[in-house]
Amino acid sequence: MGPSNSVPGDQVQLTIANGNEDGYFSTQKMSTGGVIAVQRPIMRPRDFLLTVEMKLLRYGTPSIYVARIRVFVTQDLSSHQNSLSQV
Repeated sequence: MGPSNSVPGDQVQLTIANGNEDGYFSTQKMSTGGVIAVQRPIMRPRDFLLTVEMKLLRYGTPSIYVARIRVFVTQDLSSHQNSLSQV
């Protein structure tokens, strides 16, 4: 997540404002914005609704952008695919 055009001097701060109560996700700052990443394994199927805020300071003017991101975690089916391909 980041501004569509970056300008030299932009200050960007990315935070997960809601939906990360169990601490599965983290934010990582990048040169032009930030990334939401999984920071620890999610061991069972779950659904998450993350509210992510990007605070941008450009030319001394603060702006806040909000995104709601739905994350659906499903069961790992890789072992099932291998057994099906051998049939």
